[in-house]
Amino acid sequence: MTGEPAAWDQTADYEEGDDSDYDSLFPGWDHNADVEELGNPPGDFEASGGSWDEYNNCEAGTPFGFDSVTDADGDFTRITAAKHDGTYGMNVEFDDANVAYGTLNYVGVNQTLFAHSFWVNGNDIAIDEGKVVDFMRGYDGAGEIMHIYRFSKVSGVNKFQVFIRKDDTNYVTVYDAAFTLNAWHHVMVRHVRSTSGGANNGRCYVYIDGTKVATVTNIDNDTRDWDYTRWGMTLTNSVSFGGSMYLDEIYQNDALSQMANTLAKHRGSYGLLLPINSDNSMSVSWTTPSGETFGVFECWFDPNGIAMTSGDAFYMFYSTNTALDRVQLGMEMNYNGSVYRLRPAYDTDAGTRTFGSYHTITDAGHHIRQIWKASSGVGANDGYQYTYIDGVLVDSITSIDSDLQTIDIMNAASGVGIDSGTDGIVYFDDLKFTDGLGSPEWVIPAAAISGSYGGAWTFYGDNLATFSLLTDISGGVDSVSWEFDMDINSLTIGTNQTFDIVSLVNVFNVAIRYTGSAYQMQFTIRNDAQQQFISAWYTFTDAPHTFRFVWGKSRAAGANNGFMAMFFDGVLQEAIDGIDNDGDSCDQIVFGPANQHSSITGVLFVDDFRWVDFALNRYLVGSITNTGTVGKLITLDALQALAGSITNTGAVLFTWVFDRTNNLAGSITNTGTVGKFILLAALQALAGNLTPTGVVSRIKVIYDQLYAWTSHFRASDSEDSLRAGSDEKRSRA
Repeated sequence: MTGEPAAWDQTADYEEGDDSDYDSLFPGWDHNADVEELGNPPGDFEASGGSWDEYNNCEAGTPFGFDSVTDADGDFTRITAAKHDGTYGMNVEFDDANVAYGTLNYVGVNQTLFAHSFWVNGNDIAIDEGKVVDFMRGYDGAGEIMHIYRFSKVSGVNKFQVFIRKDDTNYVTVYDAAFTLNAWHHVMVRHVRSTSGGANNGRCYVYIDGTKVATVTNIDNDTRDWDYTRWGMTLTNSVSFGGSMYLDEIYQNDALSQMANTLAKHRGSYGLLLPINSDNSMSVSWTTPSGETFGVFECWFDPNGIAMTSGDAFYMFYSTNTALDRVQLGMEMNYNGSVYRLRPAYDTDAGTRTFGSYHTITDAGHHIRQIWKASSGVGANDGYQYTYIDGVLVDSITSIDSDLQTIDIMNAASGVGIDSGTDGIVYFDDLKFTDGLGSPEWVIPAAAISGSYGGAWTFYGDNLATFSLLTDISGGVDSVSWEFDMDINSLTIGTNQTFDIVSLVNVFNVAIRYTGSAYQMQFTIRNDAQQQFISAWYTFTDAPHTFRFVWGKSRAAGANNGFMAMFFDGVLQEAIDGIDNDGDSCDQIVFGPANQHSSITGVLFVDDFRWVDFALNRYLVGSITNTGTVGKLITLDALQALAGSITNTGAVLFTWVFDRTNNLAGSITNTGTVGKFILLAALQALAGNLTPTGVVSRIKVIYDQLYAWTSHFRASDSEDSLRAGSDEKRSRA
């Protein structure tokens, strides 16, 4: 049978990259950081192991988020055209040599290290050949210049330069390279002063657009320190002027820290940018979990080309138990000299740090999920930890002695245990945690059957997850059709073990099993007395398929014409009708695994779950066609208009087209072996032909309301006579 609704009432296509298309979910996430809010530290987290001392988003009025502003002639202004984020950014007009800047004080005087992060756009600033514009200068308490960020023009090339003052009067050039002015760039600079006289181990690092572009590690500046910075037009030697430049999102600190940044996004507008280096460790955390014996954490993670020496490693996320200082959920990032690798980590009650296997990842974004459960009691040793990467179960660790442990803090993104050879920036996004038993749906590209995203369901032991899509919370509907795409994805199921995938309590359900050699599906419909009417099991392959179901309640007490039908890839598998279920209605469809056997493991992919209430959606834009050997061809009880045709060419015992269709634009054709052909009691307009030419035992054409028929009726010798009577004049119309 073909034919599509003109519109589905609701569709969950996952294309937002989340499960927001559903009306309700079980279980849900206790914490969900999509990192879409700018801030210091970024929103969505409850604690931060490091934050910026100064954060100026340039959104405030005068002095525009700076501690003070110096501007004699109105060249330092806040305007919308200068924004990178938010509503405003700082516009620095270059119309003369007058200074125009805002001052940011460090958190204290005599600082010996600093970190800056900012967005800069040279826009249309016009710098003379061989001239410079210093748009940031850092100073000590005596007003001596300690560091400089500069635009210059050399041999016609626009350049960006970074300078650090040494103990003598000279500067170290840390970065000096061509720079596209008329574009936004994200810049981070980190500097640590030399430790003592003669050590000459001061170091400075420059990162542009998420990539480390410069490293200098032999700076002699142990006598230098700094108190404040100036941002804007701090100096120029150009003799002609023109244009302007933009600054936005200025962060200042004694060390680099995490931030929401567009570079780090997986979806939406922002992701979490996390600088990783041995000078400091940092993390963002949720601290409200308390005594949790179960936890699920997931995130999107991109190594972003971080520089690591062979053998270097750090913990990218981990949960802790405050009483015992143990790790439950944990993931170590490692580099072996040629590839990045991840391996799960956890502690036993005895404090033994234990690791799973190494799993290679590419230098690109990956979706990671980890599940942990404490052991059930002393000596039980039945705790577990499962790790998934991009929808694949890569590590199953069981028999863990962890009955003394609970999760009290979830460090969702971290740089802890960093080796000296590790330096760079990594990206996180969509960080989520739940401490309720059951693993929420996982929305990832690997699960997509169409489009960019799909839903992944993780099966393991005592996972109790289901996902509800409410159809009519106001009281229920009388007939409904739903469909979804599914890839069983080689799910590991024991012989004749089952689980439900769709259900409505005491009304219907759909189950899946494995026979030992094939995956199969079956549906059950219940009547008012709660008797079950069960279809046969039907085989489908280990590949993506579209599964459609149609359910309807009996039209009235005693009518006994309730029904349910199941289709695989558009082909009817079985229909059950004659059900006395007029007391039922459909007020929700529960979509997701339920009642599953505890030994089922793996990941199942779903996509494009959608439903339509046929009491409200009465129109099909295609045709209804049967060409197979089918017990019954059933179309839709509430159908009122069909833009195509009804065609039967197969060997059919009973073709049944329901009774509200009053406008059929195409033709009705039967050329098959048909026991009975019932047509459209409410039909008022048929634009095409009615042509029964097959071997028919009986044709019953009910056309009580047929007022407009633009063609004619052709019949074979085996037909019954038409029921005309008082309707004869209508057939001639």
